Amino acid sequence: MLSAERQKEIKQNLSKYAKEYKKDEDDVINIHIREDRERKLQLSKEFAMRMAAWKRQYDEERPRRRELRGTPEQASERASERHLHETHHNRYCI
Repeated sequence: MLSAERQKEIKQNLSKYAKEYKKDEDDVINIHIREDRERKLQLSKEFAMRMAAWKRQYDEERPRRRELRGTPEQASERASERHLHETHHNRYCI
């Protein structure tokens, strides 16, 4: 147990201690906020870099995609062939 004199001294200095602890607590909170902000900024930069790389690759692959799809006339022929195949399949395989 604390003496009455020591208790009185602590009560008198309580607001001083509270201010010191509040300042320390605020400093820790601000550090965490700053670290979190920096982490989010880094993630945002990484995302932007990955998206830019994906878009570059997508643009580079555009000619190959067009080649695989063929011309509109070829696409029309493929659609007709698919229709004929499906019609034949439906007519004789069901």
